[in-house]
Amino acid sequence: MNNPRNKNKKKSSQNNTIPKQLILRLANDCKQPLHCLNGYDPDHNELVVDLNNRMRLKIRYYQWLQLSSEQQQWMINLTERNMRDLYEQSAWKWNRQSKMKEFKHPTAKHLIITSSNLDLENNDGNELVSEALEKPIAFVHFRFEQGYRPDETSLYCYELQVEPKYQNHNIGSYLMNQLEVLGSEFRLQKIHVTVLKKNISAFNFYTKKLSFKIDDSSPSCCDQDADYEILSLKLKSLKKSNPS
Repeated sequence: MNNPRNKNKKKSSQNNTIPKQLILRLANDCKQPLHCLNGYDPDHNELVVDLNNRMRLKIRYYQWLQLSSEQQQWMINLTERNMRDLYEQSAWKWNRQSKMKEFKHPTAKHLIITSSNLDLENNDGNELVSEALEKPIAFVHFRFEQGYRPDETSLYCYELQVEPKYQNHNIGSYLMNQLEVLGSEFRLQKIHVTVLKKNISAFNFYTKKLSFKIDDSSPSCCDQDADYEILSLKLKSLKKSNPS
């Protein structure tokens, strides 16, 4: 005779198992993913946060066609300024058109970060003048997509770029922490990033400061010689299970 408790337990387990493709579709269909983050202002469709009690950041979400031409050019120019030399030292080489194509991908999502009242020291130890006008200081390009295994869902961070004089002020850490919350909110399993081996500062940032690990899909784990590593961070779901 079948135990009805086992039957109910199995049914409950099935109800809590959501198909991976449905998870990704729901995530990608979300018009405003920032709504689940602390500090989101629905009246202005932006996330507002006072970071380190010294600067106010405003974070806005866009798809490519929602960006102004000035924003688009700033994104590609900042990426080129920060990354061109590293790309040229790798097998990838710098290709502006290829990078623009990545930004324009149908599922690409972009966060533009502005700040209006900075009072910091730059990388040379000199104090930055407080700025009254909003200006973009960083951006993130990410996507919700299938991981490297068919049964894996991922928030893939394709780009995290910060203006040089605003680096080393925990802006990157804060943004990656928000991506972690987003990934967890949408029940994704991992965050992935790709890092060039020569980009030592980025590798240390992800592995030492944010606890990323070399993913089992990375070339170095597959006996392949490549000049990059794929790093990942396992996510924990923030969703509460329905009581059975």
